[in-house]
Amino acid sequence: MTENLPVSSSLPYLVALLAGLLLAAVLSGLMVRRLRLQVMRQAHALRLLAALGRYAVWPAALRAPLGEDLPDAPSRAALADVQALQGRHFPQVEPCMARLRQADAALRDFLHAQRSLKLSDAEAWLLSQHETRLDTLCQRVQSAIEALTHAVREAREPAHRIMVKSLGRRVP
Repeated sequence: MTENLPVSSSLPYLVALLAGLLLAAVLSGLMVRRLRLQVMRQAHALRLLAALGRYAVWPAALRAPLGEDLPDAPSRAALADVQALQGRHFPQVEPCMARLRQADAALRDFLHAQRSLKLSDAEAWLLSQHETRLDTLCQRVQSAIEALTHAVREAREPAHRIMVKSLGRRVP
């Protein structure tokens, strides 16, 4: 004659409870990890955007009403900081970064050529319509900065929010 002990009858419930607790712990750990990664990604995005903001002051200053001299270009380190952050944390926005590098190089080359022309032949410099070309190049840099800023902001959002936005639903 076998007697059913209360311990053995509650064993399946205890196993189910332990499995549920284990599952809850694993899911909680995954959620915390995901949130930590999102926070880190947003922190990296803010660092990149701050570096980009420091760089963006220069082309904006070039377009402001000036006297004789143009403001000095920031060191190449300013753009290198942006590029390093982008390369480490946002490789998917490389096309936008390449566009900014190209615009920056064109602007620097133009300014160097204009300074040389101004020193060697001031009359030719005055006739060169440099202001129109400068405005065009500054607009190109500004456009590249805006594109990179937008791409980084989009890249820092969790993928599920991007998908929900593309479906036209409101995101909390």
